[in-house]
Formats: sequence, C-alpha cells, structure tokens
Amino acid sequence: MKRMIWFELRKIMRLRIWIAILGCFVVMAFFFTHVHSGQLTGMLAIQKAHPELITTLEGPIDPVLSKQYASTFEEGVEWEYSSEGTLEERTEKIIQQNYVAYGYQADQFTQFIEDLKDRKLALVTLGEKDSYAYKDVDKQLTMMERIPVPGFHVVNVWASLFGFVSDTVGSLFMGIILMLALATLFSGEADYNMDALILSSRYGRRSIVAAKVVAGLLFTVSWVTTFYTISLLAICLPFKFTGWDAPLNVNHQFLYSPYALTQLQAFFLQYVVALLAACALMLLFALISAFMKNSLSSMGLALTLVILPMISLPGVVGRMLLLLPSRLMKSKSMIEDYMTFNLFGQPVLYLTLAIFVIGMVLLGSTLL
Repeated sequence: MKRMIWFELRKIMRLRIWIAILGCFVVMAFFFTHVHSGQLTGMLAIQKAHPELITTLEGPIDPVLSKQYASTFEEGVEWEYSSEGTLEERTEKIIQQNYVAYGYQADQFTQFIEDLKDRKLALVTLGEKDSYAYKDVDKQLTMMERIPVPGFHVVNVWASLFGFVSDTVGSLFMGIILMLALATLFSGEADYNMDALILSSRYGRRSIVAAKVVAGLLFTVSWVTTFYTISLLAICLPFKFTGWDAPLNVNHQFLYSPYALTQLQAFFLQYVVALLAACALMLLFALISAFMKNSLSSMGLALTLVILPMISLPGVVGRMLLLLPSRLMKSKSMIEDYMTFNLFGQPVLYLTLAIFVIGMVLLGSTLL
C-alpha cells in the first residue's frame, strides 16, 4: 500500500505543479518584500531598534496620556513618512500618533459594547425577549463582554500576515494549486484508458482509489502547512514575532471579533480551519474527477468551485456560498467579526457551523 501511495503522490507532483508552486512562491516573495520595506520607518522599526520605548506604554490605554498626545494629530504631519526634525523627534511623534490611534480604537470598542446593551434593552422593551434578534444580540454581548478593551501593542506584522495568508489572496493561492494538482486525480486515468487497467488490476479498484485519496490528502496537508509556515516565518521572523501574545482585538481587523485569543492563537486556529477546509475541498475535487471522465471538464468545474465562493452575493445564496470549503479556506472571515446563522431560531456562530459543515463534507465525500 505504501508503494501505491508513493506512486500516486509522484504522479500528482508533475512538472506543472512544481512550476505553479514556484510561481506562487515568487509572488509571495514580492509581497513579503513590500511588507518589510513598508515597515522600515514605522512602529516595527522602532520596536526593533528601541523596544524599551514601546514596553513602557504596552497594555491598557491611559486616557490622560492619550489626550495629551492627541495634539500631535492636530499638527497635520504624518511623522512616519516625514523627514522633519531629528530621528529622536520623529520616533517620539510616531509613538504618540499610534498611541492616540489605539486610544481611539479602545473608545470604539467601548462604544460598541454600549450600543449592544442599548439594542438588547430596546428588544426587551418591545417584548421580543423570545425572538431570534434578542438571542443573537444577547449572545454577541455575552461574548464581547468577556474580552478586555484593546490596549497598546505593536501588532503590525500580524495584521500583514492575516491580511495575506488567511484572506482572499491566500485562499486563492491554496485553492488554485490544489485544483491544478488534484482536479484530474481520476479523470486523468480515463483520458489514457488507464481506468480499464485499474479495474482489472490485481490490487483491485478499492485499493487504488484509497491510495489516490491518501496521496491527495498528503499533498493537501503538505501544501497548506508549507504555505502557512513560510508565510509566518517570512513575515514575522525578521521582527522576532513581535506582538505574538497581544490580544486579538488589538489588531484593527479583529476589533469586533468575539473571540478571546492572542495573535498566535488566532493564527493557529485559522491554519487548522484552512487545513480542514482544504482536505474537504480535495475530496470534492476527487469526486468531481471520478464522476467526470474528461480532464478539462473536471478542471473547469473545480476552478469554478474555487473562484465562485470568493464572490459576495446577497441573500440565501450568498450565505450558502460562505459554507463551501473553498470559501472556508478564507479562515480569517470566520473570526474577524461576529457572524451567526439562524438555525431553528437559534444563533449559531459561523465558525461553529463551518467546522460542522467541513466535518460533514469530509465524511460524506469519503463514503462516496
């Protein structure tokens, strides 16, 4: 069996797949270069050169200090890109401007909690305590109140990482490579009349199908893990993973996230979800390839399956697309905000439902 799996894995890793992966890494290298060049004069550069200046301010926002620094904004100078003043003066101004920005972010979070309380009270006043709207607001408020108000931390590098690896670009990179490698897993055999040989093989159809599926899963796990690992090291390692233990909601992309996670915990959660979704997508590709005897047709349908969920559509159709495995590889969307689905009058979190759907796809595809 091991030899069969290795043989199928070698068939998957054709020259075009190596070229596609290399091309993906070249594009990633350009992005990483752009990310690091954009941080040469910002907070990450200050953190790297003078960490003591940041350490003294890290933690909850001091309202008095934030108000004192607010006058910096009135000067109308973007100190991060300015050549005015000495290096020490620019460093001080950049820190002050960012501190005020984080203070404003903390105020937004606090106001959002108050708005949720007002909405909950209004629903009680209207006598809708048993309605879905009330249950949804109550669930969101309960989760948000467990999360501390965001403070001051340098998490720029993590914002760049999440914006690339677990958003649209990263999910497309992963999905297209999987499509190129696995969309013809079975239909490719039909193109060369190998399916008849497989049926008459002494190993039997079941063993060969199992070897193909296991080889496909090995490729999927290896590719997604490699993609996430290289992205993490390339973006965060030069800055020594600065801000890895900062609360998730310090990152402006996750200001209203209901999950009490650190930056590193959020990264691993997104990796696990993306990996499970990629495995489910691989099995869907295998099913498409098995039912369609033409390689071009199976590749076309697989590509549609990768790209279509990236398009935002309104209504029920749009919500259904959110649960397709190719969309779930865009794992950032599941934790960046509070999102629920109305199931029998109960609010079910997008993340919870997504994991359940992935499990059903994995089980159903395997049985088929």
